[in-house]
Amino acid sequence: GKKAAPVNENENCVEYTIEGGWMLLEQRVEHLVPAFLGRDHTYLCTFLGTYRAFATTQQVLELLFL
Repeated sequence: GKKAAPVNENENCVEYTIEGGWMLLEQRVEHLVPAFLGRDHTYLCTFLGTYRAFATTQQVLELLFL
């Protein structure tokens, strides 16, 4: 999966950015469960801190629970 890099070493994880361009929303949502199970806190913080810029909560939940 894509790795996140801190914008600033002292910043909160919600201010991380995903490098390497945009993944499709479906791919991002599909990675949530494996990230949670694998304790990939960087991905989880990145996604939860930024998803509203490219999707609604309803869209994410619909994809997550389909």
